[in-house]
Amino acid sequence: MCSSVAPDRNVVFAWPERFSSVDVTECTEILNAIVRTSGTNGYSNELTAEEGRHLFEGLSFAIARGEAAQLLVRDEKDLNIIGMATLMRYKQPDRRHVMEISRVAIVPERRGEFLVPAWQEVLRQVEKRGGEIIAIDISEDGPVRLWEHLGFKTWGVLKDYARVDTRQLDGYYMAVYVRDAWVALAGKRAQTA
Repeated sequence: MCSSVAPDRNVVFAWPERFSSVDVTECTEILNAIVRTSGTNGYSNELTAEEGRHLFEGLSFAIARGEAAQLLVRDEKDLNIIGMATLMRYKQPDRRHVMEISRVAIVPERRGEFLVPAWQEVLRQVEKRGGEIIAIDISEDGPVRLWEHLGFKTWGVLKDYARVDTRQLDGYYMAVYVRDAWVALAGKRAQTA
């Protein structure tokens, strides 16, 4: 497991190779908190404990094959997981330079506290794995503007991308070159300095 501490943010970043049962429970609860408070994030209903176990078993296999990486953001004091993001490498040989980011979730009460250092951590991990482009697809009820703020550009919109009860949600397909993400991040820092 690779770990690093975010300066002045009271969080520790980790990229585990496998997950404890406590990790799975905490991550499942974070995903469920998103369903309850913010939007779908791929799930329109809360995950059961069994669904959470199944999700992270599959992710463990993908990590072991070198196809995925899972960022866990832990509170420095109690080491509880307070944020997460999944990186998946495209399997096709001619698309190995593209990584998809998904299941990005932060407990509601900690949002905004460590966005910049966590994004830097993700960018470094993508570079370490030889990635040059990060792709994401996101439902209209997700933080589309946040991803644009981080440098992502929308390249397509799919009507009826997700259905939640009787609602039909559009989906945004977005991507950013890692080099452009670093430039966007530097620009945001310059604006706040």
